Amino acid sequence: GYPKYRQLKYEVIAPAPALVRSALLDDQTAFLSYFIGHDSAYVIVITEASETFFSLGASGAINLKINSFLKQLKDIDNFSEQLISSRQAFIKEGIALYDAILRPALATLPGAVNRLVIAADGNPWSVPRGTINTVAKLAVVCWD
Repeated sequence: GYPKYRQLKYEVIAPAPALVRSALLDDQTAFLSYFIGHDSAYVIVITEASETFFSLGASGAINLKINSFLKQLKDIDNFSEQLISSRQAFIKEGIALYDAILRPALATLPGAVNRLVIAADGNPWSVPRGTINTVAKLAVVCWD
């Protein structure tokens, strides 16, 4: 029936790390991509000199952390009612999310990197990039 649709949906060719390097990267830029599968979550980090691929663990646990953090952001209007406990919960959820999905990736970056290009799949894409900029102190660029 619809060969163009089938091609778009099922015949996707992932770019090789060398293509990402040539298109995006210099010694101050890194590319980070998340993949949230049915059972596991993964991240690949590509820099000018290397690529690192590793598991972040169970996708259910990662999604719970993301959803919990997003709930804290959504409930930000309630900060005035219970300022201290709300702020502490927000910080706790933010740190848990950072530790789960960003700290492992950032640990692989060379010291010269100050710009991060992120391509996320699924739930990590819903995390506002401004929260990453604040914690990671990197210029974050979204690529979709």
